[in-house]
Amino acid sequence: MQTASTPKVLIVGHRGAKGLAPENTLESFEIAIKHGVDQIETDVRLTSDGQVVIVHDKKFTDAQRKQLRVIDATYPQLRAHNSSLLTLDEAITHVNRRVRLMIEVKQRVQTEPVILIVNSFLSEGWRAEDFIFASFDYKVLQEVQTALPQIELVVLERWSSIRAVSRARRLQTKYISMDQSFLWSGVVRSLCKRYKLFTYPSQHIPHRPTDPTRPLKWTKYGIHGIITDYPDRFEH
Repeated sequence: MQTASTPKVLIVGHRGAKGLAPENTLESFEIAIKHGVDQIETDVRLTSDGQVVIVHDKKFTDAQRKQLRVIDATYPQLRAHNSSLLTLDEAITHVNRRVRLMIEVKQRVQTEPVILIVNSFLSEGWRAEDFIFASFDYKVLQEVQTALPQIELVVLERWSSIRAVSRARRLQTKYISMDQSFLWSGVVRSLCKRYKLFTYPSQHIPHRPTDPTRPLKWTKYGIHGIITDYPDRFEH
């Protein structure tokens, strides 16, 4: 819990509220909003028939137990596998500017369709501040910056703060997000002097459980935001 003596830290629901409901669903988004998140982080991928869908994993197992890549599957195939599957249009419409949407673009081939969708909402009255783009792929962030210079960017990085800073400097963005398992106080202190730092829960060290509230100890260094599976642990 944050107290009056700690600086304001943004709480970002990871895939909605991944630890409390099925990830990247309307239910997950609603639970995150109920618990007072400032932003919702979500993932987008492109289907073979050109739909931008809200899904994290690259592959899924169909009814015949065959593994398919999302990019090789049609939207109807994916819906048959997951009836809660959302398109990006549906997610934006449902969230409806109640919180900022952090859109993580997984691969470069998906960038242009995502840009077109977000641009259509901007033309309908949404503000640039309603969105923020994130990616591990530097080229994706470059493409977004060229097409939508008014929207802020987050450099995603797992372990190398040096690489994160280099990319942020080239993109002239102030936002970096790193895996909390690869951060310690000295790195956090250094990054927070120059950048707005988010942390996200580790997805790559399954044998090393981490306390979801661990990043709160870094508030004294000015950490900007905590991306969490458990927004109920951080209610303002």
